Amino acid sequence: MLSQLFAFILSSFLFLGCSSYNLILWEKDFNLKWRHFKKEPPLKHEFEALTYGTIDTKVITNNYNYIIMEFNACFIKNSSWTKTKDNNELLRHEKIHFDIIELFARKMRKEFSQLKYVDIADFNKLYDETYYNLWKKHMNFQHLYDKETNHGKEKSIQEVWEKRIAKLLTDLNKYANRRTIIYRKK
Repeated sequence: MLSQLFAFILSSFLFLGCSSYNLILWEKDFNLKWRHFKKEPPLKHEFEALTYGTIDTKVITNNYNYIIMEFNACFIKNSSWTKTKDNNELLRHEKIHFDIIELFARKMRKEFSQLKYVDIADFNKLYDETYYNLWKKHMNFQHLYDKETNHGKEKSIQEVWEKRIAKLLTDLNKYANRRTIIYRKK
């Protein structure tokens, strides 16, 4: 039986940016392919594939009245690996992991757009609390996805999750724009 595991690296300190040759920026109609999994698989590992992703965050503008931030859901090619190149069901499962990264990038955009800060120290505290709270929720959600689908082996449950994630992404379409404005309290 095939098994896979999603590993998530959520780091605001990832300075590569999604424009790097090693990273793929999430796009609605992007088709993840096995050729995107560049890392050599370990010789002995219980899983058939491993997807690494991140939410890259960066400040675009920082002035007295507001901060503009960008949140990018990225797939990390040189950290993701597979032992198979022909299992399309497993690839669909891995693609949903990537979609979940975008889902939580949208949740971050939503949460950050609702923040109000007094000064930069206040913002840094709010940023840390908000970011890591959502990071924990994201990890729990990824684990629930793997648990309920049995790593994609439960086909009917996998289909339910695919529809669920598509709906959740649609529900958060307002936050599909990667840039978010955070206003200073007056």
